[in-house]
Amino acid sequence: MRGLLLLAMEDFCDSHIGAGSWTQVVELSGLPMVDELVPEQDYPDSHWQALFDAASQLAQQPVTVLQQAFGHHISTGLLEMAINMRVVPEEWTTFDILEHLESILVTVFQWNWPGAAPPDLRTLRISHGEMALVYLSTRRLCHMIRGIITGLSQYFGESFEIHEPVCQFQGAPLCRFAILLDDPELRRYIDLQREFDIIRQRKDPLTLFNQFKGVPMAASATVVGCNKDQVMVKVAPDHLMAMKLEGCTFISVLHLPVGLYAEVGKVDMQKGVALLRKVRLADGYLGRRRSPRVAPPKPLAARLEIEDRSFSARITNISMGGASLILPPDSAIDHHLLFHPVALVFSLPLQWLEIGDTLELGPQDTHLAGNLLYVDVQQKFLKTRVIFASVAEYEQTLLQHYLQERYQEVLPELQRFMTPT
Repeated sequence: MRGLLLLAMEDFCDSHIGAGSWTQVVELSGLPMVDELVPEQDYPDSHWQALFDAASQLAQQPVTVLQQAFGHHISTGLLEMAINMRVVPEEWTTFDILEHLESILVTVFQWNWPGAAPPDLRTLRISHGEMALVYLSTRRLCHMIRGIITGLSQYFGESFEIHEPVCQFQGAPLCRFAILLDDPELRRYIDLQREFDIIRQRKDPLTLFNQFKGVPMAASATVVGCNKDQVMVKVAPDHLMAMKLEGCTFISVLHLPVGLYAEVGKVDMQKGVALLRKVRLADGYLGRRRSPRVAPPKPLAARLEIEDRSFSARITNISMGGASLILPPDSAIDHHLLFHPVALVFSLPLQWLEIGDTLELGPQDTHLAGNLLYVDVQQKFLKTRVIFASVAEYEQTLLQHYLQERYQEVLPELQRFMTPT
């Protein structure tokens, strides 16, 4: 443990516990402490633990509480040191610092303690309002880290929610934090200039998702330009028309693990570009939906089997992972059956199916097992979704072929919209 931190602990004890308390803490710890601590010197971790145990005894507070208070105490000093070293620009705030934390720590340690390894802290900016932080160390100082974050947020006049769903004190091999701006609107805010400048600089692929006649479509797009209010993208003509007709699009980018939603503004079919505006985080972001959902032209007749009971149902959309159903309102299905094993029997309306050298014609009977994900009882109908437990290779082939057939069915109609009259 660095002498710099032990020096800071001396100041912390005198201010947090009481004047002169540091001497008592050293005596209680039983450590042969030197009269003057050297900031650059490395002291045994056992010294650190013994001092905090002694401070806990003297202050009559848990060690974890004291370590969080200590982190808060040193946060401003650490920030001022980083600013003076010019590794943190003065205009940065908490999330900017956390986003660049790894490179900051490497630089600080190289300058002050050459050859020493910095603490293993890894961060990922999930969105404008959310940061993920992972801490790996046998020292288990996650409470001090939490205190540093709260100290920084107080310094900058910001408010955060800090959650630690995984912690070494609960037997985990690491600590993982979710740090969120305590403002619902800011959590959904997208800094267009920043995010799409990153896309252009890295030349990351941008994927747009739309639907036409219930058929999901995906297309690669190029960012042509952006400002703080809107983004211009270049995309293939058929997808551009689908965007124009739907009036919106979903966006997936590599550096954001969440999906985005945007309204489609002006579309120029000749130039192949569209303006996207009001970009924000997508509800139930795309990354959670593992496969596209396809809506048939008319709901498919189906039979939902639960134990020894059978219910008539209609499939409104289907994917490789599950199906959405509508049932009569008097169907004896309620929330008590959530996650209950079920079977779904229906006929997939394929025109033909090619498997190896075999060509099969007509609809294909399908029998899939799964579980009920949710139940929504309304006045005129009951809605539910079945999540397939597993899909065998043959059924996977059926579903994939149906998706392709539906796309080929609607493509000519989409192209007619593109033909000048």
